[in-house]
Amino acid sequence: RAVIHADALMPSLAAVADHVPFATQRDWRGNSMDVSEANIGIYRASYARMIRFIGMLHAAGVPLVAGTDGYAGFTLHRELELYVQAGMTPGVPEVNFVMGVASGMPCDAELLALLPRYAPVGAVWQTTLIGRAEIWPVHQKTAELGGMLRTGLEDTFYLPDGARAAGNGVLIEQLAACA
Repeated sequence: RAVIHADALMPSLAAVADHVPFATQRDWRGNSMDVSEANIGIYRASYARMIRFIGMLHAAGVPLVAGTDGYAGFTLHRELELYVQAGMTPGVPEVNFVMGVASGMPCDAELLALLPRYAPVGAVWQTTLIGRAEIWPVHQKTAELGGMLRTGLEDTFYLPDGARAAGNGVLIEQLAACA
């Protein structure tokens, strides 16, 4: 167990810290809770109680919604890990990386290569890719990395060569070629 130092990052932010402005990184490194070598045990015990409490809320039927805390998009993977620790998943966790939506992650195969490592341990995952011809290399990368494949006219109207798809059947045929 590592001791949290004044300049340590929360685990959920450490994964993305190199991709935000330096001023934001500096802000994230602030130790607002005064955690020290002397009191780290108290904080760890409190954290363990919080995980048990979340599990109790779930068992009592209280709805809990992931993604409502922290920095939008940067802490969701950590929240899902905590839900698994609290016993909130009845089986294997499932993750869907949605890419290509204007307000979200770009549809990029290099970015996708980074994402599965942040899914909960043992999770199965898929990509939902929105766009035109640029989605097809990402479908291929999804297959290579072991993710589940999906497509349909709700995600794209275009085949890998840029031609318009006549229906879901031709999209599925092209997707099968990635597997």
